Amino acid sequence: MKRIFLSLAIGISALSAIAQSQPLTPYEKANIEQYIGIGKEIGLSEESLRTLYRNGEYKKIETTVTNKLKQQQPYKIVEIQDRLLSESAELEKLKIEKDYETDAYRTYDESDFNDMQQRIKKFYTQWKLKGEYEKTNEYENRMTNEFDVLNKCIVKVIGDSHRTKVKVIVLDYNPDTERMNFSFTNDKGATWAGYTKMPPTDAKYIKEEGMYKLITSMDEASGNDESPLMFAYFNLVPSKLKAIKVNEKRYDLVITKYPYGLVDGSKLFTNENLGINSPVFKGYSLTEYFKFMQTNEAMQDDEDYNHNFDTYVSSLNAEIMNFGISIHWEYSENITKYKNYKKAVDSLFSIKPAHSGVLKSKELLRDLQSKALKAITDNGNRYVRQAKLNKDRSTALSGSESQSYFNEYIKSLDNAYKEYSNLLLFEPNENVNKILADIKEEKEKANKRQKTKNTINTFLK
Repeated sequence: MKRIFLSLAIGISALSAIAQSQPLTPYEKANIEQYIGIGKEIGLSEESLRTLYRNGEYKKIETTVTNKLKQQQPYKIVEIQDRLLSESAELEKLKIEKDYETDAYRTYDESDFNDMQQRIKKFYTQWKLKGEYEKTNEYENRMTNEFDVLNKCIVKVIGDSHRTKVKVIVLDYNPDTERMNFSFTNDKGATWAGYTKMPPTDAKYIKEEGMYKLITSMDEASGNDESPLMFAYFNLVPSKLKAIKVNEKRYDLVITKYPYGLVDGSKLFTNENLGINSPVFKGYSLTEYFKFMQTNEAMQDDEDYNHNFDTYVSSLNAEIMNFGISIHWEYSENITKYKNYKKAVDSLFSIKPAHSGVLKSKELLRDLQSKALKAITDNGNRYVRQAKLNKDRSTALSGSESQSYFNEYIKSLDNAYKEYSNLLLFEPNENVNKILADIKEEKEKANKRQKTKNTINTFLK
């Protein structure tokens, strides 16, 4: 009995943590109704339990019913246990994708990401402490390497943590369509389903001899922008199951079902999720890790290659520094040039993410972007002030003078719109989108007001 009720209790606990701000799924409702029914059966007030339900206090329902259940006679506990077993299959049929997310919270403590989170947090917390015999200037100098150190830590933790073994389950084969079906699973419960087409001879070899190899995204790269590894509800899995190889022949897989909740590391590797507060940490993509790990090791060890790499990075950094000294961000070609620098630095980072010169490149780009955003914002604000001044003058005057200042007013609004739009070339920003919408609306209203004013003036003449 204890095992069954603990599993249900954990389900409701997860529900209480994540579902209060959103509608309950049919499975969640049925789960709670099951608790209320048991509570009523063992002498609890149904109205009290439903009051907790209405108030969203799902955890309290679980605690109240579970505590009361422990006081029951053994025969009663066994009776309820048997009923729960018979109802569990029907409950499972109600599950939708969101419910599998709830299930994932049950094993979070044992997940890959939780293990990685704890190790990164512990390392970072200890690294940030000033040593008992460490001089202040030594400590401050050490802190300047924060990005480098944190990056190396994450690379190591991912390398030590990932569990990617996938078990293949061979299902049925149709000789007429030459389609063989498979299901796949790993030790954390992630499941896939798929099929491939192959001639009967190879299908027979697979089923009778069991000799084949599963090719995943861990075995072969698919391009610089694809990460071979992802998280499926906090556990690392291959991002793709690609093919079945048998008798030196490759048969590409068509995957019809993926594990629930697939996300890249950048969605999880954040300051908040890792429990750290690093000013240089901007999120970490698993793609970056694999680009680094899959770089040709012989090339990495080649002396000439490393010398040329170092020389190029130094030259690029000097160019970026000179570019940032006297740049005018009102020129669109400078923004284009910045984006080209960023593309070059991202490419270098994909090869050597822990290289001190490349980390310097990242730092220079961050500084450059910060200056650009400030300069563009200042320009936009200046045009907004000009627009207000020209609007006031146009309103106060009449005739040709009023029209002249009105034209300058519209021109200032156009310039402000253009400047603020440049901010979106760096990163999406809802506040900027709102400002642009306000400027557009103001321009439309201004044109209507001026048209009305001109009509009135014409009529008065």
